[in-house]
Amino acid sequence: MRYINPDRVREKISQEWHQKSAQALEKIKNLPPEERAEAINKLSHVWTELKDKLHDVSHGKCWYCETKDVRHDDEIDHWRPKNAVMECPEHPGYWWLAFDWQNFRYVCVFCNQKRKKDKSGRPDEGGKGTSFPLFNERQRISDVCHKIELRRERPVLLDPMVLFDTRLLKFDTEGECHPAKAAPSEGVAPSNEYTRAEKSIEVYHLNAHDLIEKRRTTICNRVQQLLDEGDGYYYCLEQLPDDLAASAGYENVINKLRYMLDEQHEYSEAARSVLRFYRKQYPWVNEVLDDALDYEEAS
Repeated sequence: MRYINPDRVREKISQEWHQKSAQALEKIKNLPPEERAEAINKLSHVWTELKDKLHDVSHGKCWYCETKDVRHDDEIDHWRPKNAVMECPEHPGYWWLAFDWQNFRYVCVFCNQKRKKDKSGRPDEGGKGTSFPLFNERQRISDVCHKIELRRERPVLLDPMVLFDTRLLKFDTEGECHPAKAAPSEGVAPSNEYTRAEKSIEVYHLNAHDLIEKRRTTICNRVQQLLDEGDGYYYCLEQLPDDLAASAGYENVINKLRYMLDEQHEYSEAARSVLRFYRKQYPWVNEVLDDALDYEEAS
């Protein structure tokens, strides 16, 4: 999961679309609950008009798993579900946010939809569907409110549009996703950060078999290959600082690693995690990680 800056989304949305959104909300706000869900679904063109814009913001990557177009029929997920909430059967859904761009997430079908099998045919219950768990169900809001009031809900799921949330996940050298915070010791309650990450991995389907395998082959193995290659050049330069061939080779490796951390690269957050794992073994990778951090802070 890579951070999606809301301002980048905002600047892509036209005033004309905002007008359509307001008109759509006006059409459904006074309908009885039993008619509202169907009416919302008939107006799905309002949010699907933004699909290309949301696609461009993430360079075609799912906002939850960072997979590019090849894995999905792309969809727009309503982060707060629009018509129902799995954890609260009596809830009408956050219908007043059905046409609110700040509630849209560009996602792949495998992260978004409940399925009984993953892409490889293995049994799997992942997929967000209408799930939206809270730490305290009594704080769930069921009707129109000011957006600031929604902050009281304390959602469990991580949100790619919140920078802090995206830092609560990490990846190991085999491509598997884990909570960034340490697991609690026996008899100790997990921290909220650990709970949020663990639940998000489950709900967003972040450890589907095909995802782990793709991260392992395209990120983990590639990073290890580049580290071995770069370390050879680094050793040569320690012995002969003026070795032009070693200098060129080392620079080439550094640039390839930097590209893997770039926001447009598939699984860039996994690449960041894997590189961090090797910091002590290959101290020179700090140059790559520091450059990436400086770039993100500047943007």
